[in-house]
Amino acid sequence: MTKKAKKGAPKLRSESWFARHDRDAFVHRSWMKNQGFPHDLFEGRPVIGICNTWSEVTPCNAHFRELAEHVKFGILDEGGFPLEFPVMSLGEPVMRPTTMLFRNQVAMDVEESIRANPFDGVVLMMGCDKTTPALLMGAASCDLPTIGLSGGPMLNGRYRGETIGSGTHTWKFTEALKLGTMKMAELPEAEACMSRSAGHCMTMGTASTMASMVEALGMGLPTTAQYIVAAVIAAPALLTYGIHPLLSHMFVLFYAILADVTPPVALAAFAGAGIAGSDPFKTGIIATSLSSSKYVVPFVWVYSPIMLLMPWLLDPAASFDFWHWAEVVFFTFVGVTAMGGAWRGYLVDRCTPLEKAAALIGALLMFIPGIPSSLAGMTIVGGICLIQRRRKQRRRFAVAEPAVL
Repeated sequence: MTKKAKKGAPKLRSESWFARHDRDAFVHRSWMKNQGFPHDLFEGRPVIGICNTWSEVTPCNAHFRELAEHVKFGILDEGGFPLEFPVMSLGEPVMRPTTMLFRNQVAMDVEESIRANPFDGVVLMMGCDKTTPALLMGAASCDLPTIGLSGGPMLNGRYRGETIGSGTHTWKFTEALKLGTMKMAELPEAEACMSRSAGHCMTMGTASTMASMVEALGMGLPTTAQYIVAAVIAAPALLTYGIHPLLSHMFVLFYAILADVTPPVALAAFAGAGIAGSDPFKTGIIATSLSSSKYVVPFVWVYSPIMLLMPWLLDPAASFDFWHWAEVVFFTFVGVTAMGGAWRGYLVDRCTPLEKAAALIGALLMFIPGIPSSLAGMTIVGGICLIQRRRKQRRRFAVAEPAVL
């Protein structure tokens, strides 16, 4: 028996596609099921569109296929129904004469794709320069819940011991070739060394600026573009005072990033709430819960300084126990993951209150230095995951089992 919707509960836009029992709804559901979607996905779940600008001729966004899969898993875990759809992609490094000619065309593509399909909300996958404003413009015209996800910058280039950027060194190398200070045979190596990972240009160019703008508007995930800006500005400033690079970036992460998403500062959370018209305090609490497990890490560093390669980092002559370091890093990683999942109430399946409490205890045990406590915590968390896995399998088999007449 289907539960009746609560009085006053907002109606999902997608219900006019999937919740009816007429010919059109039959067609909508039937054709969608040829992709393997089970029937329960059409029963009251919000449909979240994933607007993907993946393209092999947009190198900045070439990793979006893999990234979209992670977005899908997150939407499913939170009870949504993710549906990925493509729009025209603008690749600044390849397109001629300029991507700016096509920005408004992409905005129209995004708007019409959202309007014409059964989406209740949208995730915009943005990276290369003009894809960000184009996707935002199109989505803004539809007035649906929307969040922007930046694909992030690629790693700094490294060429013959020198750190190179994707902007200035483009001109430096080509001019050096004209002057004869760089040989033609060296150019292919420089090209590969400059662009050595997935992502958009790693300098503070248009892509990073647009990603920062999205976050400043409250339309993006905090700690994405913001980390780029803070790391580029704050970390080098700390380095001038003789602070180690690793410690400089840890300072940026915990004091510039987490402070921005959690109260009492929580500027990103409060800005997003103000734009969306939601409760700022509630938004801040949600941001805190999402970031809570990361606060444990600094305390782990205090009790287990070897995680920061201390004292070897400050004194290379000191002895370094690799296996002890690997043990601490492994259990800390598992502990933080378990604590984050337990805090949100999901490990392999939804947690019962008892499972949630036990998982938190297990996670804390893994933060305490020493093999016995870490193994005890690992056993507790592993046992909960095994129980949830079996429960999930039983539920799946119960759904798949044909009815007996």
